[in-house]
Amino acid sequence: MIENSKSGTAPSKAADIVLFTMDGWMTCITRRFQPTQKAARLKRNVRHQILIVKGMKIYRIIIIILFHLICLSFVTYAGQKEANFTERVLAIPAKNFESYTFSPKSSLLSRMESVPSFVLDYLKKMDNRPDYSSYTPSESERTLITEYILKLPPLHQNILKKRLISIYFVNNFLGSGMADFVLSRNSEIYTILVFNPIIINTKISKWLTYRENTCFINNSSEHKIKIDCGEEFTGLMYGLLHETSHIVDYVLHYTPFVEPDLTKINGYEVKDSDFVQGIWYQYRKPLREYRYTKRKQITFYGLNDGPKINETDAIRLYEKLVKTPFVSLYGSLNWAEDFAELITFYHLTEKLHQPYKINCHEKGKLVFSYSPMKFLKVQQRLHTIQGVYSSDKN
Repeated sequence: MIENSKSGTAPSKAADIVLFTMDGWMTCITRRFQPTQKAARLKRNVRHQILIVKGMKIYRIIIIILFHLICLSFVTYAGQKEANFTERVLAIPAKNFESYTFSPKSSLLSRMESVPSFVLDYLKKMDNRPDYSSYTPSESERTLITEYILKLPPLHQNILKKRLISIYFVNNFLGSGMADFVLSRNSEIYTILVFNPIIINTKISKWLTYRENTCFINNSSEHKIKIDCGEEFTGLMYGLLHETSHIVDYVLHYTPFVEPDLTKINGYEVKDSDFVQGIWYQYRKPLREYRYTKRKQITFYGLNDGPKINETDAIRLYEKLVKTPFVSLYGSLNWAEDFAELITFYHLTEKLHQPYKINCHEKGKLVFSYSPMKFLKVQQRLHTIQGVYSSDKN
């Protein structure tokens, strides 16, 4: 029987009971009991609850430890995957910096070399093209190459001096060229350039017209697509601008990454990018408003089982492109190509003062023409590439 504390009678014996709530927090309630069986049962119940609470505490500690061990295992696994991928890359001679001789003090002209066998084998395997072979530019061609390199943005030239190992020319190479990364043991990125020698002497408008038409199935002799970039330069100017822009991107991260495999390299840091903000959702996926019809079917040079789009559908495709911030069909493939194409055509039009028009003809008549660099959505993006021309990075 519990006595009223105001009665003034004191019990012969007292029991202090400490109760724990189920969430583990302690609430102390002191009550005085007569030493009855009821009180004894209450004591036993309290002891039982205390044991339960202690068990719950241990259980929670175990859960927390298991959670941290699982997180640690994921981090360890990811690190092992990065390390394993890095080692696989380094096992490819053409991707391993130690396979090359490199001096950042050498002139860019001196880095034009015959293609080493290990690089040629790598390219043949990559493209399944046994007909690839090394090409040596003539003296006049080397002079033209040097002249064009000097017309690149100063930032490009500076990055090439520090990170470009060699420039190679490969007969029958698919496309105009390729920039590829080479990895050092400490995961620092260097690069090589590979070009199709045909672009050295092919006028730029003719070359870009050829490239554009590889996107389409020639299902009508009455439809023609032509790209006008003037006659002052050859396709080499386009190739150099485009591929060296990839090299700048490799080094300075204007996009989060030039190719997805880079994210698997040990220590590679994916950085935020103003260039892709508001345009790209993922590497190959623009925001919904820019995912125009047939964009996923766009291919070039016969790659990826192309072409897949009829030439008779070209005008409708370009009418969709006009409503996007992409400067070319090629630039809409992924954010890396988007960056390289925007730099290329900005430099051609604004710095080298050349035209850039896409013209569609039917039955010999011009039925569609537009200049991508003059469209508002493209103009609104130009601030994201001005860092290429700022003096603090040159």
